[in-house]
Amino acid sequence: HYLNNIFVLLPAFDEASFYASFDNMYSSNIRKAEPFDHWIVRMVLAIGSASMSQQRGDPDYMEGIGHVCAALEYAEAVLHPGNIAGVQALVLLTEYAMLDPHHFDSWSLIGAASRAMTDLGLHQDPPKGTPMLKGKLELRRKVFHCIYALDRSTSLVQTRAFSFSDDSAKVKLPFHKPSSAPTSPSGNGSPQKAWLQSYEQAMDLINLRQLQSAWYTDLFQSGRTRWEEPYPYLWDTCDAMRRWFDNLSPTTSPNMR
Repeated sequence: HYLNNIFVLLPAFDEASFYASFDNMYSSNIRKAEPFDHWIVRMVLAIGSASMSQQRGDPDYMEGIGHVCAALEYAEAVLHPGNIAGVQALVLLTEYAMLDPHHFDSWSLIGAASRAMTDLGLHQDPPKGTPMLKGKLELRRKVFHCIYALDRSTSLVQTRAFSFSDDSAKVKLPFHKPSSAPTSPSGNGSPQKAWLQSYEQAMDLINLRQLQSAWYTDLFQSGRTRWEEPYPYLWDTCDAMRRWFDNLSPTTSPNMR
């Protein structure tokens, strides 16, 4: 449920690494699992359960609380600055907080994630020529864009300032909408997916948050002078968001749409 409904919008980790953590947790060697393995598996289960809850106190809600409590036993070993895993851990906790505001404050958590991200320099792509494995670079970009999407969403809902401005960040997308199905490098013409999950919905969400970020900055964070004629800007903005919706990926399910 998490991978099909939330991960496709916020791919804050590599799907393959999640399965590796899952295998480590259920290994016969109990010492094989690291604290982050326990954290990511428990938080995915917590978020998945909470997202299926219909009201506070129902079985899915209580299941989510059980998993997040189990995850928090490893908080001291996981939630610390200085590495990308700590930022990912905060992103997952923020996702849960948005579903369970009774116990957690998503505003504080996304702010902490944004500061940890900035400290690591994830808000800027490395300079050209910097030696870095492609997988590590793509993971940096994924984590940044997940934080960007969550920060913009939280700020808009709570009518607060962004944790960081668009001008302060310069990070390319780690994925792109495919114009056609990619073929395998062997050249035999058989389709081969480059990812376990499609990132089309994630890219659509980022595009929406970028649109929202621009008008929210213009309207509420760019000065105090009253606009003489605001409506041309407002209608142009509404039209841009309408065109965004009309151009959603055709593979987007009605529920996701």
